Amino acid sequence: MNIELLASSTLTVVLYSATSYPTLFPKLDLRIWMHLFASSIILSYSVPQAGTSDMNTTTEATSFLLCPPHCGSSLSELPGSCAIANVRYSTAGHSKLVSVQPFVAGYRFGSVAVAHNGNFVNYRSKLEDNGSIFNMTSDTEVVLHLIATSKHRPFLLRVVDACENLKGAYSLVFLTEDKLVAVRDPFGFRPLVMGRRKNGAMVFASETCALDLIDATYEREVNPGEVVVVDHTGIQSLCLVTHQETKQCIFEHIYFALPNYVVFRRSMYESRRKFGEILVTESPVECDVVIAVPDSGVVAVLGYAAKARVPFQQGLIRSHYVGRT
Repeated sequence: MNIELLASSTLTVVLYSATSYPTLFPKLDLRIWMHLFASSIILSYSVPQAGTSDMNTTTEATSFLLCPPHCGSSLSELPGSCAIANVRYSTAGHSKLVSVQPFVAGYRFGSVAVAHNGNFVNYRSKLEDNGSIFNMTSDTEVVLHLIATSKHRPFLLRVVDACENLKGAYSLVFLTEDKLVAVRDPFGFRPLVMGRRKNGAMVFASETCALDLIDATYEREVNPGEVVVVDHTGIQSLCLVTHQETKQCIFEHIYFALPNYVVFRRSMYESRRKFGEILVTESPVECDVVIAVPDSGVVAVLGYAAKARVPFQQGLIRSHYVGRT
C-alpha cells in the first residue's frame, strides 16, 4: 500500500487511500514528502509571497501521532493510511508552536484531528462564558469544543452540528481513527479542491498545485456548504445550508495564490492579467514605464503594460531568501 503526504500552502493536503484501508496494519510502503528539505521546496512553490511560519502533520493508525515540524527523519516511520498536514500563515493569534495545526483532541467517543484555513467570527466568547477552557489563541480550537459538546453520537453528525453553528470563512479537514471529513463553508469564502491519485487515494488541498506535485488528478472543487466523507466504504457527500450567492475571498486572486494556480475555477494568471488591463481603462495615467511590486503584482503589470502600450521595467527586487517581506 502506498501512502503519500504533501504539505499545501495555508491549509492542507489530505490523502486517504480508501481502497487499501483493510490492509492498514500489515507492512506499509509509507513515503512522506514532508521531510525538511522537501517541505522547503514545496513551500517555495506554494506561498512565497505570504511566507510560512509553522508546519505540522498528523497520521491515522491505532492512535494519533502529532509531529512538530522539527521531527526530521522520524516522519519516514509514520504508520497509517491517511494523513492531514498544515502550513500555517498566521493572520490572527500568535505564531507559537502551540498554535501549529493540526490540533488533536480526545472526547467521549474517540479522537479527532483538525486543520483549518479561515477565520471564525463567533462562538468563542459564548463557549468561554459556558466554562470552556482554550489552550491557544487560534480560533480553530472552537470547532473541537463544538464537536465535543454536540448531542449527536456519530462523528459526522457532530461535525455537521458544529459547522451549522459557525460563522465565518473556513475550509476544514478532520481525521479520526476510521475516516476523514472535508468541509467548506456555505459561502465558499476559502478554496478547497478534491483530487485522486492513480492508486485511488483521495486528496484534498487548498491549491491545485499541491495535486500536481504528487501526480494527483484534479476532480472538482468541494462545493460551498458541502461535507465530503472518505472511509473504507468509499466516498459520500452531504450538503449544509447553502446560499445562492457565493462570497469568494478576493485576496486569493490578488495575493495568496501563485499565477499557475486555479482557484475558484479561475486561472490566477488570467485573472491578474485582466486586473491590469482593467486598471488601464478605469484609471489611465501618462507614464514612461510600468514597474511591478513583486511578486504578486508582476502578472497584473504585464497586463497593464500590454494594454497601455508602455514598457515593463523591473524597478523593485525582492529577495527570495529572507522569508517574509
